[in-house]
Amino acid sequence: MSAVRFVFALLCLLVSSLVLFKVPDLFLWQLKVAATEYGHWLALLAIALIFIGRRQSFLDSVSVLLAIAAAAIFLSTSVRALLFAPTARSKMNTAFPASVGAPKVPGPFSFLRIWTLSGTKPVEVQTIEYNQFAGKALELDFYYADVHSGASPCLVLIHGGGWDNGSRKELSNLSHRLARRGISVAALDYRLAPDGTWPAPAEDVRVAISMLKGQADVLAINPKKFVLMGRSAGGQIAEAVAATGTIPEVAGCVALYAPADMHFAFKYADKKDILDSGKLLKQYLGGTPTDARAAYDSASAYGLVSRKTVPMLLIHGLNDELVWYQQSQRLAERLEQNGVKHVYLEVPWATHAFDHNPDGPGGQLALWAIERFVRSVAQ
Repeated sequence: MSAVRFVFALLCLLVSSLVLFKVPDLFLWQLKVAATEYGHWLALLAIALIFIGRRQSFLDSVSVLLAIAAAAIFLSTSVRALLFAPTARSKMNTAFPASVGAPKVPGPFSFLRIWTLSGTKPVEVQTIEYNQFAGKALELDFYYADVHSGASPCLVLIHGGGWDNGSRKELSNLSHRLARRGISVAALDYRLAPDGTWPAPAEDVRVAISMLKGQADVLAINPKKFVLMGRSAGGQIAEAVAATGTIPEVAGCVALYAPADMHFAFKYADKKDILDSGKLLKQYLGGTPTDARAAYDSASAYGLVSRKTVPMLLIHGLNDELVWYQQSQRLAERLEQNGVKHVYLEVPWATHAFDHNPDGPGGQLALWAIERFVRSVAQ
């Protein structure tokens, strides 16, 4: 029994240690997401090991110490979220204050909420074909906002997946939550690499917005106030489209852990990284920056920012192994230089996809900031 307890305590400590270090492969990254955003649940296992069985040997004492350390590390992300919440609130209050008459938005983080299991009651969802390409339908899922009257703001959601993978179903939980809070969501599929190379996804987004605008009365949305949002690869698309400031109906952009400068991404790409990002970039943009400079330029929000760029909310984890946080940091600096209203939230503990658990430390923060931003720029 002592040996079994020791093995489990050691495993808990090893998994919890992923919170503290960068990881070299996809499997460990997935474990890291679990350790950081579901760590409070894993801490219960470590705590159970402290109290299960008697301390009859030196090995038992070691097991207890290991379990205590693991539980503390698992819970550390929630503690850090609690400490980071005032900073996030202050930044958002300064740049994007709550709109008059808008529903009260829950705070950036609640320690009680991380233990939520009930989820959100689904809203009505309609699948709409918004375009066709090469005989293949491009569809979006429209989540009807839970509002009693009037037109709601509409969030156009662009999924991630390295530009060659992913689906509009990626963030259905988030979409239901936002719609339940009175924000309509249009989650769309777009052409994927290698067939759908840049600027195909940007063109798809523009067509989708045009279709939504034409159906605004039926969908009960404001045709003049769309907000683009994307995670990772989807964030790159959202940023690049929004940075030009050429779509009058787009009122803002939300990007989570997105590559904003494709030249920068290729320059620092490493074949040993988790995703082999250099290969993905060449597949998506049609070659290297030398071969396809125009594509790299037009896909890089960093180089497209001007005083016409719409307001932006950028969120990135300081421990992101897949997309360097300096991508968002540098874009925020460029936005500042051009006088574009924005907020950059650099989440201290977070890795890529930290918002996977909407009730976890990162998920709560992201949902709160997204809702606050949308209501501020598009209400």
